[in-house]
Amino acid sequence: MDLFITSGKVITSADELFYLKNQESDNMGVIISIIFPALLGIIIGLLTFNPIIAIGAIVSLIVITLFSNFINTIFIYIFTHLLKAEGGFFKTFNMISYASALDIFVIVAFALSQFRAVFLLFVILVGIWKAIIQIAAVNTVYDIGYVRSFLCYSGFLAIIAIIILGLI
Repeated sequence: MDLFITSGKVITSADELFYLKNQESDNMGVIISIIFPALLGIIIGLLTFNPIIAIGAIVSLIVITLFSNFINTIFIYIFTHLLKAEGGFFKTFNMISYASALDIFVIVAFALSQFRAVFLLFVILVGIWKAIIQIAAVNTVYDIGYVRSFLCYSGFLAIIAIIILGLI
């Protein structure tokens, strides 16, 4: 039951939830980043009527979610420490993993996938919303302000863009 209450708080008041979760040590964010991609994989399996595709979708979505959160955490950790901010790696990983609760909207959009424009719009909006929630998580863990949190969150993208533009 706590899983769904926490997921609802991520959607409605992420700053308050992150403040409370930063005070204690838990792994609910990692659990959320496993449960919701698994639910999306189950929906994919139900729509295809193929258990092998369902198992493959469940495993691949969980691995992709955890891997992307891990890579994101590495870059956030590096950039926050360049700014001389204090915070833990696992706490950062756990906090940005809470944004996976927004996958419930992707699940709903996937159920309505006969409308491809609606599905694409939902995916874009959820991606932006996840970024905002993850920036709030970085701000809570490192207490560096939203602008610096944004730079730490998207700093590696900016460096990659600068390198690409320099090569062109």
